[in-house]
Amino acid sequence: HVPEIDAAELHERIERGDKLVILDTRTPEEYRRFCIPGGRSVPGGELALRITDITADLDPDTTVIVNCAGRTRSIIGTRVLQRMGRQNVLGLKNGTSGWVLAGYELESGADRVDLPQPSAEGLAEAEAYADRLAEEDGVRYLDILALQAMMERSKTETVYMVDVRTTAEYTEGHIPGFRWFPGGQAVQRSDEVAVVRNTPIIFACDDKVRATLTASWYRQLGHEEVYAVAGGVGAWAAAGLDVETGAPAEPVLGMDEAKEGLNIYTPEELATSMFDSVMTELAMELSAEDDEEVEVEEGPVVLDFWATWCKPCIKSLPALQKIAREFDERGVGVYTVNVDGPRNQPKVRPFLKRYRLELPVLLDHSRGVMKQFQLSGMPATILFSTEGEVVYKHFGYKPGDEIRLRQELTKLLEGAAPDSTKGGADEG
Repeated sequence: HVPEIDAAELHERIERGDKLVILDTRTPEEYRRFCIPGGRSVPGGELALRITDITADLDPDTTVIVNCAGRTRSIIGTRVLQRMGRQNVLGLKNGTSGWVLAGYELESGADRVDLPQPSAEGLAEAEAYADRLAEEDGVRYLDILALQAMMERSKTETVYMVDVRTTAEYTEGHIPGFRWFPGGQAVQRSDEVAVVRNTPIIFACDDKVRATLTASWYRQLGHEEVYAVAGGVGAWAAAGLDVETGAPAEPVLGMDEAKEGLNIYTPEELATSMFDSVMTELAMELSAEDDEEVEVEEGPVVLDFWATWCKPCIKSLPALQKIAREFDERGVGVYTVNVDGPRNQPKVRPFLKRYRLELPVLLDHSRGVMKQFQLSGMPATILFSTEGEVVYKHFGYKPGDEIRLRQELTKLLEGAAPDSTKGGADEG
């Protein structure tokens, strides 16, 4: 039995100030888009390796809440911690979906994604857990010679070789032929990882913890021939064998033919082509916060997307207001776009008054404009040239970020050539 907590009870505990730590087991990309307020990103495949250090400084009676978007990954994560012997662990019933259905707001643009480097104590606990899983669930290990034999076998039959580390680790160096699929995702989407049944499946990580954990789930799912690489990528490199770097895209059958006759645009190019229509929508169709028409300047334009529940926005908007006043006489238009839903609209005016903000505010309740520009976090700032070209894009905020926007505006107004980040996303 995997114990669960529903959204209403979790919300009550948060409001009451109970001792909690909320661990989001989805991918960092999903987490950044939205999460349970205060939660931190710990992808499911990383839980066993990191949990000791995550909870090291917490009181022993702190409750660990594991969530995902629905139920699968939270149940898997909660079960992992259960089998490790962890107490006070609960899975969030129906995840972020249940949170929204219960009428609560999600946090967007959170950046609590850094994972603690495993300490000696944390690594020892995780390795002991991996050894127990291998024995209990029947996970077999391959040394480098056995792995090479299996790789040779893959030339004539189906053999799945999967690296379950983080994307940064995989890009830095992986065993040739291993595809990337992080551990938590590999368990939830096992039918995509191993399409052909009754074939060998080999998992690798830096040593053995994450690979063994993933392999144990596949054994529980009924796969017979499941392996983990003993010593992982480290053992491969120690044997004097070359590793691959980067994340090469796998060829898609028929893609070249499908692209024939098509004009392919980057997201930035597409955003530029949409600029005129989007600005018209902002000026004419979206309602202004004070129900008055907002006139769009003909010079460079800054759009800043924000929400009343976005904590970084509390600091970013006053900084943006200073820039707006500084460049007002130079023809620069600075507009904020609030993306709160209709239910939160009454909070907009008090928010502006509380923080003494006088910037033009447009309302994008459906987040249609935000989606057109493929913005995944908040605050999100886009700078357009007079021609509608995306010159600068930035997600998040930390003190000093406004300096870069000021520099980009100055260069644009003085006719200087944009730098190499032109049109690119600068994540803070």
